[in-house]
Amino acid sequence: MYSDGTTNAATASSNLTINGSTLTMDGDAVITGRLTAQEFHTELISSSIIFDSGSTLFGNTMDDVHTFTGSIAITGSISTPHYIDLQRTVGTSVPAEFEGRIYYDQDEQALTVYSGIVDTSLQVGQETWYHVTNNSGTTINDGQLVMISGSIGASGRLTVQLADQTKASSSVSVMGIATNTMANGTEGFVTAFGKVRGIDATGTPVGETWNDGDVLYPHPTIAGGLTNQEPPAGKWKLIVAAVVHNTVNGTIFTRLTPGNNIGELDDIQDLNSTNGDLLVKSGSVWYNTKQLTGSYGITGSLNITGSLAIKDLTLNNLNKFVVYDDITGLLYYNIAGTAGTSGTSGTSGSSGTSGSSGESGTSGTSGTSGSSGTSGSSGESGTSGTSGTSGSSGTSGSSGESGTSGTSGTSGSSGTSGIGFNTINNASGSRILISDGTTNAATASANLTYSSNRFTVTGSSIFGGAVTLNTNLTLGGSAVNYIGSGTYTPLLEGTASRCDTNAWTPTTGSSCGQWIRIGNVVNVSGQFQLNVDNGDVGTIVAARISLPFTGSTAFTDNCQLAGTAVSSCALAYDNGTPIGYKLLYGQLYAETVNSGDRAVLEMEQVFDDVSITPSGISISLSFHFTYRLT
Repeated sequence: MYSDGTTNAATASSNLTINGSTLTMDGDAVITGRLTAQEFHTELISSSIIFDSGSTLFGNTMDDVHTFTGSIAITGSISTPHYIDLQRTVGTSVPAEFEGRIYYDQDEQALTVYSGIVDTSLQVGQETWYHVTNNSGTTINDGQLVMISGSIGASGRLTVQLADQTKASSSVSVMGIATNTMANGTEGFVTAFGKVRGIDATGTPVGETWNDGDVLYPHPTIAGGLTNQEPPAGKWKLIVAAVVHNTVNGTIFTRLTPGNNIGELDDIQDLNSTNGDLLVKSGSVWYNTKQLTGSYGITGSLNITGSLAIKDLTLNNLNKFVVYDDITGLLYYNIAGTAGTSGTSGTSGSSGTSGSSGESGTSGTSGTSGSSGTSGSSGESGTSGTSGTSGSSGTSGSSGESGTSGTSGTSGSSGTSGIGFNTINNASGSRILISDGTTNAATASANLTYSSNRFTVTGSSIFGGAVTLNTNLTLGGSAVNYIGSGTYTPLLEGTASRCDTNAWTPTTGSSCGQWIRIGNVVNVSGQFQLNVDNGDVGTIVAARISLPFTGSTAFTDNCQLAGTAVSSCALAYDNGTPIGYKLLYGQLYAETVNSGDRAVLEMEQVFDDVSITPSGISISLSFHFTYRLT
């Protein structure tokens, strides 16, 4: 029942009934004051509700669930919640693309945001994108490698083009992989870190076969392409990505790991380097040059192919500077001697011999009495004729011609200038010349010869340092490839002995060692400062001593190394009672266990109750052994 408010009359309304404690209203209710209720049960709200003011509280426990169908528009702010639960989406339940839409991708286990470009979504925290513009003049396809080409300042975006090694000598401008296809003049995204999906990851576009896990580099000849072959020197050695799934609709994971040209290093200053340049340090910077300034030492051989031009050369101890003459087979000490003397003048030729006298002419024949005989030297007279007249006398022979004068001897050639020797004693092929360093005379030594690339010494030789030979040196009939000596710092560590399987733990102080090596035989001696700890008298202890040289194979027999060791004396105790001064003696043999490259020292432990001496017992342990490299 309700009243009109002016009379005492009332009207019974069929739209408003009370049944016990339940108020039922059929129609609308307008309340101009406050409505207070302990619970609201709303079955359906099909229209908007407008509030002038006031606050609304939904639920009173954390397990209350409020379901809204449709969109919720909020003007104002949302107070910070403890957390937000997003419905997990996977496969076909992924929401439709809409720019700015956020959802949780259960496959990637990441919050996913749709961009304004079709088929592009960012997995938050798992991908890094660049927003770019393609102004290269050509289309950049999804999955191609791009590099910076410039920028559009007002837009705040960089411009890109296909990564092309013919347009840049360095990979520093490479940005990443295009994550969508960009026509010329359009915008898009480049992935610098994260997955790029939906591309051909088989390697077929570049003529290769890619497998899952393959590392990808910039292709050296195909702009924008990738390759699973490590680039050669001179090309970009930039690790770009790795293959995740090698199918035509596959996935790669991008992670740029740049390589460096030498000119890009912080302390390298490349001054237009050319072939053959050296890197030389000056202060804190390295620079390229072909000029060396200062002193440089060469250990070993220096082989020069071509000519060597030296402007100024100063050599000390010139009697030790040798040059091999491959024509004469001799080695010469190059000493700057005095100028050679002029050659002597040639002797005059001898006078020619006089010509022989001519023969006498024959006598004329006598008259009728018969002809005269021919004269010998003067011609014999003919026999007298019976009556005839005498023959006429023969004419005298002509005189012989004078002999020609002998030709004058040629003048001697001038002596050579002061390089080499003007006197060589005992000269013979292949001998090495020995000089005293003060004159131009030299002696060809029969004990030092060089022939067919072989240097031969007959007798004793003394070398002032180690001698390392590329080929063997024959000494006493044995081939030797190393002669030398030196020092080293030996290391000592405890080990089990052949008599006791318990490993000893010695404490050492300083140590020193020296060695002599001839070929593969090494002779070693040295000393340790050894701090002896408590131990049982008579216990056999052992230690391993490092070697200055180790062979290519481990020791296989204890006898491959042998030696002895002895200590300085120290006061020994037995259960607190001094038992006198003792020395430690031991043997050394080759280690055939563990690494097989140590000398093993075995000796008796004779010191006990060391703790009664606060500073402990320190002894010197000297050792000597010889072994052969295997």
